[in-house]
Amino acid sequence: MEPDPRSLRVLVCAPIGRDGPASAEILERAGLAATICAGFDPLLAELEAGVGAAFVAEEALLGRDITGLLRWVDAQPPWSDLPFVLLSSRREQPAVAAWRLDTIQRLRNVTLVERPVQPISLTSTLQAALRSRRRQYDVRGFIEARERAAQELEAQVAARTAELNASNAQLRHEMAERATTQKQLEEAREALFQSQKLEAIGQLTGGIAHDFNNLLMVVLGSLALMRKRVPPEAAAILPLLDNAAQAAQRGATLTKRMLAFARRQELKIMAVDIPDLVRGMADLLQRSLGPSITIETRFPLGLPKASTDPNQLESALLNIAVNARDAMPEGGSITVAARVESADEPVPGRYVCLSVTDTGEGMDPETLARATEPFFTTKGVGKGTGLGLSTVHGLMEQSHGRMVLSSRKGTGTTIELWLPVASADADLSPAADDAPALEAATPPSRLHIVAVDDDGLVLMNTVAMLEELGHAAVGATTADQALDALRREAADLVITDHAMPRMTGAELAGRIAAEWPGLPVILATGYAELPMGIGADLPKLAKPFSLEELEAAIRSAVAADAPARPG
Repeated sequence: MEPDPRSLRVLVCAPIGRDGPASAEILERAGLAATICAGFDPLLAELEAGVGAAFVAEEALLGRDITGLLRWVDAQPPWSDLPFVLLSSRREQPAVAAWRLDTIQRLRNVTLVERPVQPISLTSTLQAALRSRRRQYDVRGFIEARERAAQELEAQVAARTAELNASNAQLRHEMAERATTQKQLEEAREALFQSQKLEAIGQLTGGIAHDFNNLLMVVLGSLALMRKRVPPEAAAILPLLDNAAQAAQRGATLTKRMLAFARRQELKIMAVDIPDLVRGMADLLQRSLGPSITIETRFPLGLPKASTDPNQLESALLNIAVNARDAMPEGGSITVAARVESADEPVPGRYVCLSVTDTGEGMDPETLARATEPFFTTKGVGKGTGLGLSTVHGLMEQSHGRMVLSSRKGTGTTIELWLPVASADADLSPAADDAPALEAATPPSRLHIVAVDDDGLVLMNTVAMLEELGHAAVGATTADQALDALRREAADLVITDHAMPRMTGAELAGRIAAEWPGLPVILATGYAELPMGIGADLPKLAKPFSLEELEAAIRSAVAADAPARPG
C-alpha cells in the first residue's frame, strides 16, 4: 500500500532570509513535495501530520529549547527513524560545535550538509533520505500485514476450537487428536512467522547493502584517484588514505555478507571436490584456529562432487571454524567430515552432507534457535557482526541446499552443509572471470565509453575513473540519456548500472543490442539476481569495484566483442 503523499513530503525549516523558499523551490524542481515551516513551532506541528524527511537550518534550532522535537524523535514507533538533513551554519565556536554534535546524536538519523550547498547535493541528499523513509514505510507494511495474518489465523483457530468444544462425548477421541493437530498448527505458524520475518529482513538487508555498495563505490574510487594525485611533498598523507581505503574495504566485505544473507550475491556454481577443497585450505584453517585446536578430516572414498561456489564455500567453512575456535577458548578439536545422503528437502535428490563438529561450549536451545538470525551474536562488542552463520545459511539457500544446526550446552556443536550432488556433465573448469589469459591481454587504446548510473555520485566517480585510465567518458543518469548519447556519437563500450528506474541496465543492453549489434556492454551491479535472457549473459562488474577491476573488465569486454560504431 502506497503511503499517504503527506508522508513523503520534505519539511523545510530555514527561517533566515530566503533560505526556506529557495530550498523548497530547488526540491520541487526535482519533483519532491516540499512544505515550508516558518519556524520551530510550525515544524513540530507539521511533523505530527506526516513527513518523509526534514531539511532544517541550524539557525532554526540553535539557542532554542528543542525538548519537544527530541521527545517526538524518541516517541517514534520501532519501524520509524525520520531522516533529518541539517544545514550547518558557519559558526565554529567551541560551544556551537559541542551543541551541534549533541544535537546530531540526539536526533539520531542526521545527514550534515555544509554551506554553501549545491542544488544537486541538496536534492540527491534528500532523495536518498526519502528512499530510506520509503523503506521504513515498507517495513511498517510488512509488520501490519504480519499482524493481520496472525489475527486472521487466531480467529480461525478460535472458531475451530469453539466447534470442537461444542462436540459431544462421542467425539472425545477426536478432541484428543485435535490437541495434537493444534500443536502442529502452532509450530507451523511459528515457522511461517520466522520465514516471513527472515524474508522481510533479507529484502531490507539486500536493499541497504545495495545502497551501501554505491556509497562505498564512491569512497573507494575517490580514494584511489586521490592517491594517484598526491604530490611527493605530501606523501605523509598516503598512510591516511590507505587506512581509509582499508576501512572502506571492510565495509565492502560486510555488504557482501549482507548480500549473501539476502541471497543476492553472485555465485559461480561448479562441481567441487570437497576433500580436495578442505585439504587445500588446511593450512589456512590451522593458522586461523591456532596451535591449541586440532583438525581431523573424515572423507569416504568415492565421494561425489558437490554443486556450489568453491570460493564462497571456503569462506563459509572459515566462518564456521572461527566460530568453533571462539567456543573453545581452552582448546579442543574440530572434525570435518562428509557423507552422501538422499533427502526430500529442499528438493528430492542426493546431497553431499559436509559437517563440522567442535568440542566447544555448545549452545542452549534459545541461542540455537536464533543462531542464524542476522546480526545476532553472543560475542562481545566489536568481536563479531552476527552475519557469519546467516551468511552461510544464505549461501546454502542460493546453492539449492540447506544448513542444519545441532548443539547442546557443554557438548559442542555440529553444523551440516547439505549441497546437491553435481551432475555428471557439470562444468569442472574455473569460471571465465578467473582465467589468467586476460592478464596478458593488450591494454585497450583510448576508448569512447558511455557510463550510465542513476546515482549522480557513483556516475561522477565512474567517469573520473575512466578518465584516469585514459578513456573519453560520457555520463548518463538514465537509459534514455545513454541511448541519445549513442545516437549522437559513436562509442566503443557502455558501462551501465542495473537497478535503474523506468529502464534497467539489462533492458538497456537489449535496446543497444538491437540498434548497435556487437557494441559491448558491461553491467555494473551488486546483485546476482538478473533477468533471464540477455541480462544474464552480460559481463558483470561487481560494485564496489577498484580502478584495477574496472580496467580488467574493459579489457575483457573489448577482447570478447569487436566494438561497433553506432551511426
